[in-house]
Amino acid sequence: LKDSIQLGEEFMLQNQLPQGNFAYEYHWGRKTDNPDDSAVRQGGALWGIALFYLYEPKEKTRAAIEKCFDFILRHTKPLSDGRLVIDYPGSRQVKTGCVALYALGLIEYLRAGGPKSADRKKLMEKTLDGYLEFLASQQMADNHFSSGYLLAPKNKKIKASSPYFDGETLLCLLKANNYLNRKKYKEVIEKGIFACAKSYTFAWQRDGKPNRTKGFYQWGTMSFYEYAQTNWQDAALYKDIALFLAHWMIYHHQTLRRTRNTAYAHEGLVHAYLLAQEKNDKKAAAAIKEVIHRGLHKLMRWQVGGPLRKLNKYLLDGGIKDKRARGGFQNHRKEKGLRIDVTQHQGHAMLLAQKHLFSANAKK
Repeated sequence: LKDSIQLGEEFMLQNQLPQGNFAYEYHWGRKTDNPDDSAVRQGGALWGIALFYLYEPKEKTRAAIEKCFDFILRHTKPLSDGRLVIDYPGSRQVKTGCVALYALGLIEYLRAGGPKSADRKKLMEKTLDGYLEFLASQQMADNHFSSGYLLAPKNKKIKASSPYFDGETLLCLLKANNYLNRKKYKEVIEKGIFACAKSYTFAWQRDGKPNRTKGFYQWGTMSFYEYAQTNWQDAALYKDIALFLAHWMIYHHQTLRRTRNTAYAHEGLVHAYLLAQEKNDKKAAAAIKEVIHRGLHKLMRWQVGGPLRKLNKYLLDGGIKDKRARGGFQNHRKEKGLRIDVTQHQGHAMLLAQKHLFSANAKK
């Protein structure tokens, strides 16, 4: 697990572009890049390397974070009231999830100490505060969050929400509250988390749309965990909702039977495992831990040059000498495309598992 994490971090760093963002997808078989891009997944890439840095600070990872911060500063725009948005190149609108994920990256980096320069740190904190103000302002009358914002001349938020962006926004505001003492968003969070839990927990059954529950799943569970640490209104309720959703992910969505990379599920399941421990629900904790163990073992077979590559006949030593490929996770055991967000989610899931399930300090 430790070797796989280190390789995943190396893949992320090797695929940072000169301007500071990341190569979206590299095909190690054809040695070609996918020309597509995603503002949201780019934000997730910064969050990913910041998490690697938070768990084990390295100077080269710090340099990559700083380089990415310079990139987003160049594309950060102030609104008339001081809120800050990210106008990602090629995107037709400011995507709420993009701002939330870049902000999460800054939060994790600041948790780890942030920039060495006091002035640089102050600039980063001011930038983060501008993003947080924007995210809070995206809350709509139904207490969900708008999926995007249209810049001038329209200057208005889109009248639609997204299960992904709702969860990403809640997690961002909660982490800012819990780790950086940004306490002003309590009411926004309380309203938002209730609305989202109510909407997405049963969306698979009520609407016949399991993708809405799946899209919210890991972001929602991570948010429920952070909310449970606040001891705010109904904190215990969200522990129960997280365990219900873990049951849905394991037995209804059947994550272990999925043929695509399901690292996203394990990001949520580790937090559900922690909440099961807090509730002293040993049966749930044991069941969730078993799924995480089996699931990550399967997914680690899909890592180019990884320690379990010999267990995948479609991989073996393929791509191991390609610096851009080594350490990347495939989205399928047979497919050679290495997308930046797949490795980011996989890296985070493994970091969580190492810390909370398999380290010497992990609770048993």
